[in-house]
Amino acid sequence: MLHRLKRLLAVIAFVAGAAGISVSPSTPAQTAAGSKPTSTAEGSTADLAEKVAILTKSRTAVDVPLNEPRAIDLGLVNVPGIEKSLTEGVTAKAYTRYVTVQGRNIGQIVLTGVEKNGRQETLNSSDFTAQFDLTKPQLDPAADVVINGDRPQLKAALEKLAAAPAEKKEQEQPVEVKQSAGAQQGGQSTQGNDIAAGYQTPSAIQVAPAAAESVQVSTDGCPIRIDVAQLKAIQQNKTITSKGGAVESESGCSDSSQTFPLQKSYSVCTDKVDLDNRTATAQYKLFYIDAGGATQEISDCTPDADKVFAIVEKFDTCTVALDYDQKTATPRSALIYANDSNTEVQVRGCDASETKSAVPLVATTDSCSIRHDFTAGKSYQQGTYTYTLDGVTYQAGGCTDNGTVYPQSKIYTDSSGAYVCNPVVDQNAKTVALQSRIQITVNSLSQFITDCTPDTSTLAVQVTTDGCNDPANWLHDISAGVSYGQERYFFVDGGQRKYITSCQNSTTTYMQHVEITGWQNHDAQLFSYALTTVYIDTDSGRYNIKTSEVLPGETQMPYQLVKTVDQPNGASSYNGCNAYRETDKVEVYSRPDETEYDKKIGTGATVGPVDVCVKTLTDTRRVNSGMYWGVIASGCYGSENDICYKRYGQFWLQDDVQKFIVKNTETGETVSTTCNFMHAWNYYSTNSRSTGIEEVSGTIGDPPPGPWQTLSVPPCPY
Repeated sequence: MLHRLKRLLAVIAFVAGAAGISVSPSTPAQTAAGSKPTSTAEGSTADLAEKVAILTKSRTAVDVPLNEPRAIDLGLVNVPGIEKSLTEGVTAKAYTRYVTVQGRNIGQIVLTGVEKNGRQETLNSSDFTAQFDLTKPQLDPAADVVINGDRPQLKAALEKLAAAPAEKKEQEQPVEVKQSAGAQQGGQSTQGNDIAAGYQTPSAIQVAPAAAESVQVSTDGCPIRIDVAQLKAIQQNKTITSKGGAVESESGCSDSSQTFPLQKSYSVCTDKVDLDNRTATAQYKLFYIDAGGATQEISDCTPDADKVFAIVEKFDTCTVALDYDQKTATPRSALIYANDSNTEVQVRGCDASETKSAVPLVATTDSCSIRHDFTAGKSYQQGTYTYTLDGVTYQAGGCTDNGTVYPQSKIYTDSSGAYVCNPVVDQNAKTVALQSRIQITVNSLSQFITDCTPDTSTLAVQVTTDGCNDPANWLHDISAGVSYGQERYFFVDGGQRKYITSCQNSTTTYMQHVEITGWQNHDAQLFSYALTTVYIDTDSGRYNIKTSEVLPGETQMPYQLVKTVDQPNGASSYNGCNAYRETDKVEVYSRPDETEYDKKIGTGATVGPVDVCVKTLTDTRRVNSGMYWGVIASGCYGSENDICYKRYGQFWLQDDVQKFIVKNTETGETVSTTCNFMHAWNYYSTNSRSTGIEEVSGTIGDPPPGPWQTLSVPPCPY
């Protein structure tokens, strides 16, 4: 026994190599009924003339082992050149296994003999071989297997089986008709009884052969089982046992050898945000790409414990909240995290900081001036607020009157009686004009707020604005919102003006007007500064003091949040033919100038899937064709099922395979290569129907055994 097994191993190895059996990806593993092989064993011309394609079929679903041969029984479906009567009831004895070559599973079969009625005839296993691609390590009873073999050798073995004496069986005896006792007593013979004389023993009724049993492996109605622990999707199948075309039994679904790896897709899920614990966790969906290249999602979004990100505060995108009633400045921050792509994601907008406390607003007059109202004879102290964060002092706003008022006084002499300004002496007119200055007292310290001004009560001294009308030379107190005109004093000598002073600030004031002419936007901090034009109206018209500038202490005008949306960003990710459009989560803000600013705060929801593949027919090949003869239908009819028949037919069968390339039109990637197997048949002859009592000729219109539909068989065999 061990010696025979070693010999079989050697024969099968010889099949794969030196015997020259062609291994071609264009050769289907198991061809459709009646098909011919696409390749034959190599050899001499004489050898080829004796080699035929023997059509066989496994009688049950048989698992094909790896490397170690397994004994199997095959049915002989058709042997070209050998009468059907020789193959009926014959079992072909064989061995099978498969080997792995360059990632392909190659099935191998050798015939070792034939058997009928308990008798066997051996065959030279080297002369009967088959080799083919296996999509799964199993022989399907619904599919045919083509074996290249020596026709004369097989015919001789079959003839020996046919010539052997059959096992003894009980023969059906004709019914013997006897005369009744009454007839004998009456002295009558059968010739005297017309009915009895006309009686003939009926010929034996031909009993239809028992319907053939077939076993088929199918995935119909069987789910794909998801094994998360192994990260696999496993195709299940079942075994269907039929007899005479009727299903007798059907097994439950169980795992097959066809599996698809499970993969993780993060792009279709948003991160899970836990504000209480200040963490964000990436989420994924499990999916697999099936045999047709389609993406199948098999789970909801699931957190990934290995991708947890810390949520932290970000201050530079938020303004400080100023509360003038409570006199506080509160730092504000947004909450953000860096995701798996190191992209910053905002999970909360600007709000009071959790790590930095509010600081006090401190009133100050630093950088603010005193506003003078000469008409009212008063001066007003202006002030603002400051606050200090991280060692840096910031001004909270512009300068305004803080409620402190200083009375104005006209001063001619100081406390010692000395003139504060030299009198103006007109020698010709023999007049003297005293000069004065306006003074206020701030924090017990006196200070002059005007230059020396001659007293116009002396008629000889006059005042004029001539030569002092250019506002560019005037004093413009922006913080006080006041501009001061200029004037100079003179007297007339010999008809000519004699100017006592140059142009100096007068008590004539001009209120400054403010208009906003634009905005200086600070998108990163979500605020704008007003661009301000400050002007006064003079006798000669409008004069701009500042033109579209940011004034000192200008208030930050915050942006207003309008909505939060997902905006396409032009990027896509792909799973086979499915494109997923990536988006950014964007906060849309309204600026003070009524334009909008889009602030990206993270990753938006993925849009999709969108099918971006195109399927292109690239090749069509004829893989099998030929003329065949055989039983195409059988059955019984009649009230007692007493008439049975077989139909024989001759027909032409051809198998074409079409190759399709499925390509992603956006990436140019070939997603999959698929094939359609096209089976076609035609009848060419008038055939007979045998009922056992008569021969009826006619044209057969029924199709041969099927099904003969278009089948999609991935992956493509070539």
